[in-house]
Amino acid sequence: MKKIVFTSLCLLALTACSQGQAEKGKTATTSSQSTSHVKKEKEEKVRTKTFATDLSDHYQNKIQIGYKKDEIVSFTFLSFEPISPDSQKMDLAELKELYQEELEHSDIYKALNDKPGLSFRIQISNDKQAYAKVLQADFSKIKKDEFATIYGDQGEEETAEFKKYLNGKPQDFFTYLENQGLKEEK
Repeated sequence: MKKIVFTSLCLLALTACSQGQAEKGKTATTSSQSTSHVKKEKEEKVRTKTFATDLSDHYQNKIQIGYKKDEIVSFTFLSFEPISPDSQKMDLAELKELYQEELEHSDIYKALNDKPGLSFRIQISNDKQAYAKVLQADFSKIKKDEFATIYGDQGEEETAEFKKYLNGKPQDFFTYLENQGLKEEK
């Protein structure tokens, strides 16, 4: 009887050990899968580059490009203008409401606001010295060619060139923007 109990205990112990090894293997596999998933997420993370041009006293345009590896995924245009000293006395919420209302009455807003993939907003600087009209294009919701046609009232040749670079590799588009006189912000 003692031999049967001893043998049963040994078999139980061996079974427990083998299950532990199986769980270790499962954990190692899950861990390596998790690590490769995190690596893919890091590779696919959207990065941005910003390019700017000064137009005149306190007026500035900026373009922010969102990209992954070899693909441009978003385009944001910011047009900065100064806020008058009288208006600077207002709080941020009032200023935002004032300029948002002004934006909503503009022709471009009326023409493009309902287009999928395009959004408009107002951005006020914390010091209330300037505000920006912001147009953002999300290329998962709007085609790049459609956006390029909408974006500017450029000539046919300029629009074709813009489309070409927008559909190309991010680095080529960055060079295109620099050739247009914009400087990369670091």
